Amino acid sequence: MPWRRRAPLSTPEDRFLLLLLNRGRSRGGDKELARAAARGLDWKRVVRADFARPFLCARAGAPAPEGVPERVRSAAEAARLRNALLNERRIRLIGRIAGTLRAAGIPVVFVKGASEIVRFYGSDEHMGARTMDDVDFFCAPERVDEADRALRAAGHVWFRNYDKYTAAERWRSGQYVYGRGLEQVELHWEPSNTAEGMAGYPEGFSAKLRASAEAVELRGAEVLVPRPEMMLAYLVCAASNRGDNALQVSRRRGTGPLFSWDSYCQDRAQDLLEDAGQVRSDAQQLAFLFRLRAFMDACGSALDPRAARRALDTVRDRRLLDIYLGLAARLLEGCPPLLSSAPSLEELFRRRAEFIAREKRKAVRYRIVRGIPRRLGAAAGRALGFVRRLGS
Repeated sequence: MPWRRRAPLSTPEDRFLLLLLNRGRSRGGDKELARAAARGLDWKRVVRADFARPFLCARAGAPAPEGVPERVRSAAEAARLRNALLNERRIRLIGRIAGTLRAAGIPVVFVKGASEIVRFYGSDEHMGARTMDDVDFFCAPERVDEADRALRAAGHVWFRNYDKYTAAERWRSGQYVYGRGLEQVELHWEPSNTAEGMAGYPEGFSAKLRASAEAVELRGAEVLVPRPEMMLAYLVCAASNRGDNALQVSRRRGTGPLFSWDSYCQDRAQDLLEDAGQVRSDAQQLAFLFRLRAFMDACGSALDPRAARRALDTVRDRRLLDIYLGLAARLLEGCPPLLSSAPSLEELFRRRAEFIAREKRKAVRYRIVRGIPRRLGAAAGRALGFVRRLGS
């Protein structure tokens, strides 16, 4: 089968999603979006993009985009309703956790999606647009053991079998995970449990998050969340530091989607025909742009982009961060100025290709270092078993 490459973010579905991302802000407006929708899109693939599905139906102050089939609008409306219902359930979970730890005298700060649905709880628009998997919160490292005991006393059970590990091994994991599914929560003390990972975050980021916390009233109780500029800094750093950036070199299709963008990638076997790393990067960065759009729309004038930029200026490892910020500056209309000057799209995609190539080389080296000894050991074990059977 011949190897076939294409330009990044160049499929008809990608171009349609970029227009949808900037709906109401670009020059062409809804007419250009309607023309893109009429060009024979693969709507199954578009609908499978979890991060964009809530934007395909009528939103506050805007009807559904023209040219979108009725079945797609229905799926989008169902997705928005499901997000709103699940986030309402998570709001109750956040209230229980905050109450449990407040009673124990342990201050915690809710971050990522949890901080967004708390801060923007009055916005039906954001509650329907924000997709999330779990509830994340931070506490001071010296209070982690107390928080862990309080949570387990309240009925939260470790998701992974942490009982078989020593306290030191549990600490090196970087987080405690409790429950599963809609009840899954994660207690953090640092955004990353490795020195290499922390290089992609602002210096002293966990302390800055806790110091920037503001009390937001939630159903008669106070919940701590970071200020909007720190929420934005976390959103960008979390996207550009996910381990999934390295995992995008994998060419195995697997038995099911591991991440929200996998189902968007796996269409027409294009991850076998084209560069799998590029396909995953396209979907991953589209997901980031849609999440950033929803956050900016919810924040409005409450966001101070200069404060977010000051926080991001202290990041030491900016290889991926600058790619994500550059893509936001070039592709997201109305994006706050988080870079002094954004490179061209061609330069950003060149840097991204270099990153993917570097990760592929690392993956090959890892498989050689770990795989060959393992296979030799397995072969030796089979040979020894064969000799023993002969002797018996």
